Amino acid sequence: MLAAGRTPPATLGGSTDRDALARDNAEVFRTFADSLASRGSGREVVIVVSNPVELGVAILADALGRERVIGMGAWLDTLRFRRAVAAELGLHRQRVGGFVLGQHGDAVVPLWSSVRLHGVDPEQQREALARLRGDRTLATYPAELADAKLRMADAAASDFGSAYEVVDAFPPDLRFVAAPWLTHQSGAKTRNGTAGAVVDLVRTVLDGREILVAGQVALAGELVLAGEPVHGVLGVPIIVSPEGWGGRVVPLPLAADEEAGLADAARRIRALLSDWGA
Repeated sequence: MLAAGRTPPATLGGSTDRDALARDNAEVFRTFADSLASRGSGREVVIVVSNPVELGVAILADALGRERVIGMGAWLDTLRFRRAVAAELGLHRQRVGGFVLGQHGDAVVPLWSSVRLHGVDPEQQREALARLRGDRTLATYPAELADAKLRMADAAASDFGSAYEVVDAFPPDLRFVAAPWLTHQSGAKTRNGTAGAVVDLVRTVLDGREILVAGQVALAGELVLAGEPVHGVLGVPIIVSPEGWGGRVVPLPLAADEEAGLADAARRIRALLSDWGA
């Protein structure tokens, strides 16, 4: 597990400069990758926790082989999204399924089409999810997310309690991103959620089981978006086993806005990795 490097400052208004974070942590990633490549057994599965997670995956996949490297950002986002939906509907979180793909960052892509409410009548499920999402689509989601962060920052400048009230009023697909961001800005940490996501993956590797998760991996054409095979790092649904993810991407039916959002996320990640020299 790679959980080393610098993190953004946990203070109100602290800048999350991902370029600076990438510059600082790239050397940590390369040192870890080179050491494991030269001294490891050649069978280790590496779970990347550190950010930018896409950069960590790119560097380690190049050194160790892409099928042995998994970024846990998409799984953490998935668990947070499920929890936010469950809380909104008053359900136990284990009764909610669904995935969040794309980037662990601004190009995150929540898949409303994948959400399932176990034990709920199909018609009631459709009504509940339509009520939660309204007529919003992913076409406006990035702008909504940016506006949500501004509204939180404005409220938190005078009172963090007021800021959390603002967050509580957001729909689940904004709240699962906004709440951890606000918690970090408050000077606290989001260790429990991160630890839970990591434990899921580590337990699977150690127990010899297989599990369907979302994770950042280095693709080599296994996924086709907008008619084009994706090459590069992206958060996608994968089967994790003790050998890694084995190049197995699980196909999910995507709504048109979800496919467009994922394609855009792939382009944005490629551009960032190019800028960061990976």
